[in-house]
Amino acid sequence: MAASGHRDDVSNLTIIDPEAEMLELLCAYQDEYDSNHERRQAAKAQVNFLAVSVYRRYRKEVSCQDRKGTAANLSLISTVPLDILFEVLEYLHPIDLWNLAHTNQSFLQLLEHESSTSAWKSCFDHHPDMPSIPLNVSGWRWGQLLFGVIVCEECGGTPAPADVTFYRRLCKACALNRYISDAGLDEMGSSISHHKDCLREASRIIQDPFMEDYGEDDCIVWPSYDIAEVDDIARELDAYNDYQAAGKALKSVEEFVASRLEFLSLHDQHTRKCIRWVEGLKRTDIDMKIDDLMAKIKARFKCMDFNKEDVDEATYDTGPLKRLIQLSGINRLSRKRFAKLRPHLERAIVEAGIARVKEKRKKIIEDRNEFLRDEYRAWIKTECLPSTGPYVPPVFEIRHFEAISNVINAEHDNELVTGDLDQAFKELPHLIQNWTISKMTQLASSLPSNQPATVEGSSMEGVEPDLLALSLATSVFNCLGSVMSSMRFGLGLIGWDGAGAHLRCGALERYWEKRLHFSQRGYDAATCLVELMESDPKTTRIWDMDQLDKRFICLTCPRKTVKGITGRGALPWRDCVYHFIDEGSKQSGHEAPYFSLLGSEAEADIKVREGPEPYLYEPAWACNHCPHHFRNNVSRKFAVNHVTETHNITRPIENLDFFYYAGMNRTYRTPLVFPEVNPREYACLRCAATKSRLYTEKALKPHLHDAHGLPVPVENVDWKRVQTILRSKLPPPVEANGNEGYENVLNVSAS
Repeated sequence: MAASGHRDDVSNLTIIDPEAEMLELLCAYQDEYDSNHERRQAAKAQVNFLAVSVYRRYRKEVSCQDRKGTAANLSLISTVPLDILFEVLEYLHPIDLWNLAHTNQSFLQLLEHESSTSAWKSCFDHHPDMPSIPLNVSGWRWGQLLFGVIVCEECGGTPAPADVTFYRRLCKACALNRYISDAGLDEMGSSISHHKDCLREASRIIQDPFMEDYGEDDCIVWPSYDIAEVDDIARELDAYNDYQAAGKALKSVEEFVASRLEFLSLHDQHTRKCIRWVEGLKRTDIDMKIDDLMAKIKARFKCMDFNKEDVDEATYDTGPLKRLIQLSGINRLSRKRFAKLRPHLERAIVEAGIARVKEKRKKIIEDRNEFLRDEYRAWIKTECLPSTGPYVPPVFEIRHFEAISNVINAEHDNELVTGDLDQAFKELPHLIQNWTISKMTQLASSLPSNQPATVEGSSMEGVEPDLLALSLATSVFNCLGSVMSSMRFGLGLIGWDGAGAHLRCGALERYWEKRLHFSQRGYDAATCLVELMESDPKTTRIWDMDQLDKRFICLTCPRKTVKGITGRGALPWRDCVYHFIDEGSKQSGHEAPYFSLLGSEAEADIKVREGPEPYLYEPAWACNHCPHHFRNNVSRKFAVNHVTETHNITRPIENLDFFYYAGMNRTYRTPLVFPEVNPREYACLRCAATKSRLYTEKALKPHLHDAHGLPVPVENVDWKRVQTILRSKLPPPVEANGNEGYENVLNVSAS
């Protein structure tokens, strides 16, 4: 029995595993550590960076001697009258006043009360380095915003950056509910739709919070508006409008917005001051020690042979200084330390000196180029025929001429004076001639007729291009700067007259390979127009086309109705070339040039209705006998009057006695619509031959009856039907399978 009882006792014993017990203890410790860690992290998240920084800096300003001594007995402070107590509290630092409010419940209630506002205000006024209390905020509220825990005022979440625009602390979730972006303002609905412009002017805008942020996953769009304030201002604006409509308004909406703008101006000044103050607090003690040490280093460098300007402007690597301060904890600059730091810092001074010399040299060259520009203009004015002015090289070209470059880039630092360029300018006529030939050769070499090719086994490479090709009507060029900016000025430059005058374009100084480019679309359009004239594109000159001055219509453009006339615009040949070039960038279906040539009667009818060219009235004309209009162009009328009165020329001739200054961004005439629906294709044979007017079929008989008294007019005696379209280059016909061909088709059509 005893043995049996012994076995029962053994079976009831619990065997303790040492490893399991240790694991259980470790788990319990980890749980306690985790809970404490969470509490520490939560407490850390509520720490106010501003309060810590202000307290640290303020305490450093107080000497150790001032902090010594026995604690005073403050038991009688409760018996001091409030007005005297407030006067005493005014001399505390704002951070001390804030800490005093949290010593006991009595001080908390006292400093929270509105009666303490004067003490808070005087407290901040005695420390001008800190931002003052805003007008519409209590002292306690301002102290709470600056020194209180960074906890959201609505939900208690963290972090909650201080908002000095609306004087509150909000976490990200609450901020998303309270603030709205500028784009969101447009989506607020019809209630504020008629006030949006006024609301944007009169509402405060919160920028990115200046103390802390919401983290890397910040999804708030800055700047933003406060929804509640926007609604309040919208209601006020509605009330002002209602009172104004009823004639009871004491102040207009404009006056209300002006008062808000005045308030926002003062408010923004205070906000910027707060931001500057916080940025100063963010600078650490090490940063201030580095600044102090750098000031001593700069002073020592200035006592040596280094340029003071280089010492101040140099960008130093402060890494060695920071490591020195972190290791030694002092900012005293001994000779030994300066000797070690000097190699690291002296390099920056040398680089600053090199940059200063380069900048000085750059300024000298710029001043010389300005002097060159003035002297070159004076030379053009006195030495060149006025009509050649548009074709002389620009200043950015002549400064590269060797004779002039030697003067501009001379090693001395002296300013140029009158006479320094005289010797170089003596070579200018020869240099300009060479430059002109080189530019003409460059342009001519890009023309299809001058492209290298193999003819009967012999290569044309190395053969000088034919410069006379620049006089062909098909020699069309573009300035790529104008192509990119969709400007007519620089598009469709025809021949040397157009291209040579555009070489003054400032964009060619640095961009677009510093040259003009051949325009394939312009070449195709000009070729089409010349062929419609039944001329040879290889021999037809620019002045041939100008002298004929025919009118064309683009068959690719859709018809439009203007003043009751439906058709397409009638264009001169130069406008047709530009039109086809310009349409190439619009993807409007102008893959190939298709034009129609108007008949002589239709052309005369269009010209009668066109009116004068607008450029005749532009201030772009000058006298060709004197430099009176140099850089002071006038209209054509004044140029003609000047030639007549000053030079006693009775009948001045254009391009001989006076001229249009080539290369100007001229105004072009709006094309008239050539009627294609209900066309004007009938001419009156009874009217004088000088009257070039066409009639529609409906208008012809009333004209013959009313003007000439012919009740029954006879065809080819009293009237005739004219050929309005002389020739057309039509799009190729559609093939049977639906595909379009690409060969050019030249058709002759008679109406």
